[in-house]
Amino acid sequence: MLTSSLEQRIPHALAIGSDPALVERTDTAALVAAILALHRDPARAATLGASGRAYAARFAPEPIAAEWEEIYGEVLLRSRPQRASASRSLPQPTARRS
Repeated sequence: MLTSSLEQRIPHALAIGSDPALVERTDTAALVAAILALHRDPARAATLGASGRAYAARFAPEPIAAEWEEIYGEVLLRSRPQRASASRSLPQPTARRS
């Protein structure tokens, strides 16, 4: 079930389920009608529920952490050749003689 200002639809939210129930956030009658329609159609309610849970699971800590680890890993891999060449161009410290 989605409530929204219809002139500001969120495309990725509409993709979370097959035929989601979208109602204007200020239209109480439409919200009641959508809830009753889902109550009368348990299969559709189950499908929407499963789609919503699958969508929400993408935002659990584990998948988010895995995405960040991948991003940081790519950044580190891309920066290593630059750091190695930069360190070669720096003068190397010499031992001081007493």
